[in-house]
Amino acid sequence: MKITNQKLEELNLTLGEWIKNNEEESKFKYAIQVKIVPELKKHFEVYQAELEQISIDNCIEAEDEKTKAKRILIIDGVRQFDKNGQRNKNQQDKELWKKEIDFKSYIVKDSDIPELTFNEKRAFSGILIPEIQEEVD
Repeated sequence: MKITNQKLEELNLTLGEWIKNNEEESKFKYAIQVKIVPELKKHFEVYQAELEQISIDNCIEAEDEKTKAKRILIIDGVRQFDKNGQRNKNQQDKELWKKEIDFKSYIVKDSDIPELTFNEKRAFSGILIPEIQEEVD
């Protein structure tokens, strides 16, 4: 399924809340913990690496006085950016946030789906539960 990084973050937060509020074991909870959470972990590792690369690509480079080697300018543990670098980084971060990626869904049988809130249905739609069509007024 194609899904944005933004939607996956919403899914991740909603899953965390659902698990916290539903302590009993069920097929639905099993699907979350065994099928979806490992996929999310893999995804977020890649996402974090991509964010890191954007940061590295856009920060200020400094030259080591002794070796003349290029290095990233870090002051007080924080990478430094000039105006254009910060602007580019922000734009690329935003594009990555909205980027659609392939995510492996696992649709649970209707009989195993517990009662869900509207927000849970929206977050789980097409990933854990059959896709729901949102009504537009």
